[in-house]
Amino acid sequence: MSANFSNGSLHFRSIPTTHIELTHISTVNYSFRHEFHHKKPTRFTLIICGSTIRPKRNSKPVENTEAQELVRTLLKNFNSDKPLLSTLNKYVKLVRTEHCFLLFEELGKSDKWLQCLEQEFEKMEQVFKSLLRSKERPVVSTFNSMITNYGKARLREKAEAIFQKITDMGYAPNFITYECMIMMYGCCGCVSKARGVYDNMIAAEKHVKVSTLNAMLNVYCMNGLAVEADKLFETACNCNNGMFHVDSSTYKLLYKSYTKGNMTELVQKLLKHMDRDGVVPNKRFFLDALGAVAS
Repeated sequence: MSANFSNGSLHFRSIPTTHIELTHISTVNYSFRHEFHHKKPTRFTLIICGSTIRPKRNSKPVENTEAQELVRTLLKNFNSDKPLLSTLNKYVKLVRTEHCFLLFEELGKSDKWLQCLEQEFEKMEQVFKSLLRSKERPVVSTFNSMITNYGKARLREKAEAIFQKITDMGYAPNFITYECMIMMYGCCGCVSKARGVYDNMIAAEKHVKVSTLNAMLNVYCMNGLAVEADKLFETACNCNNGMFHVDSSTYKLLYKSYTKGNMTELVQKLLKHMDRDGVVPNKRFFLDALGAVAS
């Protein structure tokens, strides 16, 4: 076998007998062709090498240095003396969505976020203790506000301690206090405890405000128990002793929850109730429902 280098081609002898044409396309293109130039079975192969495309270098994403710089500034100004909320208020005109994501990511790498929450509740408790030491006595609404805040933070034990303090100090909890307890248990995922408070109110009161019913319905809805909410709603609607007076706020709450959960049957059932009770939904009613679906 001999090789002939001419015109950029390589010629080899003694290649297998059949006529073959094969083309393979990749980063390097090859073309094989068998040709017969003589009467004798002399065979030649022509190899053509195409140009090779260089792979692109991996380009790194451009970092948002401006956003990171602002986040670093916020973290530097955040300490025990300067809470995060006051720092954010200072830079509120500069903070955007990407800043918030970066900030939460950085706070998640340490316990600074938990410290921030603890500091805020410590300050609230200090103010409350100062109020107790002063000549001014707190009112029931003060306790209700603390129960609500502890509930949103899912601090059930502290909320229960505040409720106990109400009775220890000789105060009488009002219906708003019990509604705050119902919502607090709902935020903490203690649906059975919330229902226990609700049932005690039903047993003790001849007339229950619609806000109390809405609070219990809201607890079911926020915990994904739409069927239980529907059962409670049916019980309230079928009550003949005048204890409940369902209004448009109840329908609005359930309609938003059912629509968000894509529960068509419950929505149709609720609309029939609205038609029977003469409740005509307005534009705001449907806008709030659409907002619940989009959220």
